[in-house]
Amino acid sequence: MQTRAEVGQIKEHMGEMREQLNKNASAEAQVVEEPEAVEASRPVSQATQVTVSLPHYSYPPRHPRQTEATFRDLEATPIWDEKISSLEQRLRIIEGTGGRDLDATDLCLMSDVALPANFKTPKFEKYKGSSCPRVHLAMYCRKMAAYIHQDKILVHCFQHSLTGLNWYINMEKGQVRTWRDLAEAFVRQYRYNEDMALDQS
Repeated sequence: MQTRAEVGQIKEHMGEMREQLNKNASAEAQVVEEPEAVEASRPVSQATQVTVSLPHYSYPPRHPRQTEATFRDLEATPIWDEKISSLEQRLRIIEGTGGRDLDATDLCLMSDVALPANFKTPKFEKYKGSSCPRVHLAMYCRKMAAYIHQDKILVHCFQHSLTGLNWYINMEKGQVRTWRDLAEAFVRQYRYNEDMALDQS
């Protein structure tokens, strides 16, 4: 709840910053036009007019009312645009979606799974990531023997046999088309455990 309030405050501040930048951009355009009109109407002695010349840069004389660089001078720079973009990106990260939709069809690893009416997910021994992955696959397939030729059901139920779901959830939808694809990806992910089991025997 507190995070949502903070996100709301950040959005308000970003809106205020954008408004201020827009105001300053138009005010800066007016300030640039004013000095020429003021200086043309009254004579200026050479002692008060300052022009600085560098090899590739030339700075015009400042407006009499401007004695030093102000915050407004800095606001219309590309640096501020980068800072605002950075804040917007951080806000998307805080909100957690990063701009992506959380549609259920996009989150499913395999869509259109048709479970039989009397289907009950078996209770599996959960894989914790510390044993041989091939042994876990063998135990899983034995529990799912009645559905061994139905890849979609095998893929759908596999998540129930895992304790750490990060690997499973981070898989792309097109990455798994069959049970074999999922089994091979699982063995690749936990291959180091298989190597350790061979060393111990």
